[in-house]
Amino acid sequence: MFQFVFQFGYPLMRLVALVGCGTRALPGAAFGPDTAGEPGCARRLLPCPDSSMVLLADACYDAYDFMEAVTGTGASFLLRSTRKRRPAVRRPLPDGSCLTTACAGKYQAGRGCGRLGVRIAEARMTVTLADGTRRSELWRLMTSLLDAESHPARELTTQYHRRRHTETCYFSLKSTILGGRVLRSRAIPGLEQEVYAC
Repeated sequence: MFQFVFQFGYPLMRLVALVGCGTRALPGAAFGPDTAGEPGCARRLLPCPDSSMVLLADACYDAYDFMEAVTGTGASFLLRSTRKRRPAVRRPLPDGSCLTTACAGKYQAGRGCGRLGVRIAEARMTVTLADGTRRSELWRLMTSLLDAESHPARELTTQYHRRRHTETCYFSLKSTILGGRVLRSRAIPGLEQEVYAC
């Protein structure tokens, strides 16, 4: 049996950053090889959030282990859930959201099956493109903010939309600052210096 390994182009690097929505400050960044998934890199940022923060994240962060780890920091989370997740409604709330339970995928001896109380709010997002085409999509938001009076569903969707404001910071990192430049270092310490220098 023969095994062929093809290498082409430059190695890719994955960068995950914690960005302040209002200030666009960058309290933390983690990066590694492209083979490391986003949640894997994001776990290294968990020392940054505290109880005064709400972590806004995209759909790939709705894994039970990650949500539990964020809750352990004292921070709250508001993230988009994947379409595959179809939680059972435990209790509907007056604002149209509902309480449910997120469960760990695996049973762990001595610990059982982990459970985390979360709230689901659904929102229909409609985008009008420059040519007038309209696209509409149902988003399911999942949060650890369980009190519907303090945090109504409409407020949650507005806050989640603010996550898009951080994209200007990412745009700067990806395009404006780096300018498509190839990083020259061949060793991890050198790559770290180049990325932080940008």
